Amino acid sequence: MKRILLVVSVLLVFSMLLAACGTPATTVAPTTEAPVATTEAPTAAPATTEAPTAVATAEVKAGDTVLPRNETLYFNGQQWNSVVCWNPYSSNCNNALAIAQQDNARIIMFETPYMYDMLDGKVYPLLADGDYAWNDARTEINFKIKAAAKWSDGTAVTADDVAYTWASHIKYQDNVGVGNKDYIADIVASDPQTVVIKAKLGADGKAVNPLIVQAYVSTNYVIQKAWTQTLEARAGGDPAKFMGDVAEDVVYSGPYHKFFADDTKVVYIRDDNYWGKDASMWGKLPAPKYLAHIIYKDNAAGTTALQAGEVDVSQQFNANVQDLWLKDNLPISTYLD
Repeated sequence: MKRILLVVSVLLVFSMLLAACGTPATTVAPTTEAPVATTEAPTAAPATTEAPTAVATAEVKAGDTVLPRNETLYFNGQQWNSVVCWNPYSSNCNNALAIAQQDNARIIMFETPYMYDMLDGKVYPLLADGDYAWNDARTEINFKIKAAAKWSDGTAVTADDVAYTWASHIKYQDNVGVGNKDYIADIVASDPQTVVIKAKLGADGKAVNPLIVQAYVSTNYVIQKAWTQTLEARAGGDPAKFMGDVAEDVVYSGPYHKFFADDTKVVYIRDDNYWGKDASMWGKLPAPKYLAHIIYKDNAAGTTALQAGEVDVSQQFNANVQDLWLKDNLPISTYLD
């Protein structure tokens, strides 16, 4: 069955950034105040927009009611309550823009080795350097981590981070560990840059489910080993405390991080030191300085905001969405999946 999904603003940040998470509608709103660019789906690698030209805007402080409109990309339809945590190991964070480990994983704050493009069914390297490769027996996958990839604290992302992330999923039996332990035997670092994912084998010596093994690389985040160890110490080895930690101090590798959150909105601010501006990745920063999700009371309120140009990307149900352009003549569009 066809679903209405987003077409244009996705590629302002990354081609995967705004993919819908099981939502019924994605609508692109008027963007007359914010300079945006339409980019084709990647053929060799996903594209990014030019970093914005510096403009003279007043300093914005966390909690300010008004963000500079020409530097902010506004969303609705994903966040319906205040964010409760920032912990990528948690299954209860409800942090819709920042945390979603799935086929079209959200990568504004935490990143996966590869990105899955739902438009062409291919994966593209993110933290990984080049394509992953199966061994001849198709029992192991290996890939390398980009030398340029860095954490928000300036330290390098390594294969050991990938291995420790997996070990933590298994040790604390979070959703990722429980969902993959029957198919992945282990994930190890064969050297500081090389990751080896070992498939669980059946009686015939073949991988039980090679598709799940290869899906892991584009579905699940790499989480910093050093920060995970800090979290472990704070939790005292208790799985409930480990997964329930609010994680305000989390270290991330993505281009955005928390700026402000309350029961009316959640705002992410661009990290201008983001490693992805390196020539080996995007070569530039994403254009919006802020990503903001207003928490509307219901779909009707969200639609009203969309009509008023207060929302750029709508991922909620909008009744008779076609009327927005057929009757109201608004510069809003959708595309069919």
